[in-house]
Amino acid sequence: MRICIPSEGAGGTDGRVAEHFGHAEHFAVLDTVTGRIDLVDNRVEQGGPGGCRTVRQVRELAVDAVVCREIGANAVALLRKAGIELFEAEAVTVEDAAIEA
Repeated sequence: MRICIPSEGAGGTDGRVAEHFGHAEHFAVLDTVTGRIDLVDNRVEQGGPGGCRTVRQVRELAVDAVVCREIGANAVALLRKAGIELFEAEAVTVEDAAIEA
């Protein structure tokens, strides 16, 4: 399974879970089979509404699930339509969010 965790700050497991899906600096992509974590920059311009464009980028990452704190209704609908599971995280770090998933 490949899990996408929108993140900020440091890469890998030490990064912080982003406060909002569409405004994340990066996406930590965790492969649960290999344990590998790749960090991908969010290409969507920050500071404006970007959740729907962000969903397009996440779909390109071929993930099975997204674990995040806050996410807009349109992004939720698009992720579900794409067959990507969505989980809410209370965690602060990427590592803790991966464990919650």
